[in-house]
Amino acid sequence: MVVIVDGGDEGGGGGGGEATAAYTPLGSEPTLHAFSPDRIEDAQRITYRADLSGVVYSLTVSLEAFNNNPGVIANVAGIWANNWNENFAVPGVTEIEDGQEVTTLGSINDVVSVAVDSTSGNSTTILTVRQRDMEPQFFAPLIQKSRAVLDASEQPG
Repeated sequence: MVVIVDGGDEGGGGGGGEATAAYTPLGSEPTLHAFSPDRIEDAQRITYRADLSGVVYSLTVSLEAFNNNPGVIANVAGIWANNWNENFAVPGVTEIEDGQEVTTLGSINDVVSVAVDSTSGNSTTILTVRQRDMEPQFFAPLIQKSRAVLDASEQPG
């Protein structure tokens, strides 16, 4: 989800002054990542679980950041744990799953599948949320709009 290069943050979240939350590291694996069109290099994909909500998410970091900036990575991991806790608390959200997709040209993008229930709980939809909409200020309106559509579909016609 978030890409960290040289101790800085190139993805969403990770800015200064944001709230952090408890998380549990689950593991990591080496990968290749296109940090820019001209910069494809070895990286590390680290998987965490936000302790409050249980949402599992990953960060992709350059090897330089992985080896030299564990404090920056820990801060960003805590910010995203907080973001996922906030997102999971949005009314109607029943499940969040972090994953990846390969584009037509071979790039790997983070995507999140979100199960959303109607107010009555009688209808459910699955949304695919792209990286730009994963931060709480963008996420909540998407969920509210989807839930309103579900609620309207349950009304007698």
